[in-house]
Amino acid sequence: MEISEQTFDSREGWVQLFCPSKLNLGLKIVGRTPQNYHLLESLFWPINFGDTLWVKESRNWKLSIEWATNAAKSSQLPQEKENLLYRMWEFLGVSPPKIEVNLIKRTPIGGGLGGGSSNVATLAKWWSKQSPTPLDLSSLTELGADIPFFLNSPISPCWVTGIGENLKPLKISEEVKELFFLLIIPPVACQTGKVFARYAQTTKDFSKSSEPPVIGWPQLTQWFQEMQNDLSEPATSEAPQLKQILETLAKIPCLARGLSGSGSTCFLVFKNRREGHVAAKALEPFFRITNCKSVSAHTYLET
Repeated sequence: MEISEQTFDSREGWVQLFCPSKLNLGLKIVGRTPQNYHLLESLFWPINFGDTLWVKESRNWKLSIEWATNAAKSSQLPQEKENLLYRMWEFLGVSPPKIEVNLIKRTPIGGGLGGGSSNVATLAKWWSKQSPTPLDLSSLTELGADIPFFLNSPISPCWVTGIGENLKPLKISEEVKELFFLLIIPPVACQTGKVFARYAQTTKDFSKSSEPPVIGWPQLTQWFQEMQNDLSEPATSEAPQLKQILETLAKIPCLARGLSGSGSTCFLVFKNRREGHVAAKALEPFFRITNCKSVSAHTYLET
């Protein structure tokens, strides 16, 4: 079953904020810091599939979280105090403001799409414009490795290095903006810490560092052919269902395929919507058998 892009009705008195997600188009582990953090290189690509935040003035801080009716529910929703939106105020060094926030989740938890980081960055950027005192949003980078990407303004494809803090925005050509992404969301969540722990247990050498790709044809096509994700093997060890999905996707003609980040979302990349819809139709029996859901998405470009 395919989840199509959606529009949402307005709510009187509420502000609607869209939280885009991202795909890791390749991910290399190229070293380790003295503090034992892994150093990565990855092409972060923002997509127009994500969560929705509804915000309004209130007597007190209040946060409610719910799944969208057609979301791929990979795990239980966290309780309020476990959610990053609750914890972010501590990192900002301020008391929670007097607002009510309703988070509608569409991105899977433990899906490798940066959903929680995007929630934090989106609300923080909005509140920083309302706050009577300046906020140091850079303090939020300690809360999640993907948060710097979503704090970047405007959000755009970036070559990301370090532990996620080094961003190099990449200029993309007009034709590349038409890329079509088919996301396959399995009913399983991958815990990033556990996947990295499995990677750390391997005896493989770190990958060789590379230059950021040129985002245009034909250079991007060549880069897609050489793309790798060093976390694929530890992720499939942690969640064996992913191996069958990736093996099935390997049979589908496309520009690129893989696992996003530490999983569990898998993806296919196509040059345009038409090719992507043909593949989605062909994969429908597989989605039904494995209880996966597919989501279609395009490049998200902030305006």
